[in-house]
Amino acid sequence: MILKPRKLPVKKLRQDNIVPGVIYGKDFPSISIQVDEKELISAYKQFGQSLVFAVELNGKGQRVYIKDLQYELLSNHKITHFDLVRVSKDSLITADIPVIIKGREVIEDKKLFVEFVLQTVKAEYPATMGVANFEFDVSEFDINDAVYVKDIVVEEGINILDNPEQIILIIKEPVMIEDLEGVADKEHEERLDTDAEESQETPLL
Repeated sequence: MILKPRKLPVKKLRQDNIVPGVIYGKDFPSISIQVDEKELISAYKQFGQSLVFAVELNGKGQRVYIKDLQYELLSNHKITHFDLVRVSKDSLITADIPVIIKGREVIEDKKLFVEFVLQTVKAEYPATMGVANFEFDVSEFDINDAVYVKDIVVEEGINILDNPEQIILIIKEPVMIEDLEGVADKEHEERLDTDAEESQETPLL
């Protein structure tokens, strides 16, 4: 991906399908930059927000990862700004790694659904390594089966920072509206009975 120093107004860049951004890092000055939108989207699809990749700026190669993407308010597809963090080979990266699943359709065929507790898992790793995502196959799961942080298997050198006992996802049975109404009616009746008992026990003055 080829980066250029930003010179034109942001509005003009976006009209030309150029995305404004910034690159920064330890012992590296913050520089306003711009890049072709197609190149940025391609890099994001390939590396996400956790893997390090090479870019070119002012004729020099840099190692970076995508720290942040900002989108147009009314569209989740139009990128309006991006942050790149420059790293060295011995840098440690801390990133939120996305969780993706396989076999969702099998779960849904069982009239169940996948409830996410964590959409991402925080990890730390050297810039020379990296994790694009954590993938789990839930096709053999059944109701109340769960995946915990401690179930993640990673290469040596990659540290998971979240609580090992934290649930990532769990298989649940949908709750029907009728069931919720029944619970609400039962709780209402119990409150009425309690109020009636308390009123009977209250002495007259």
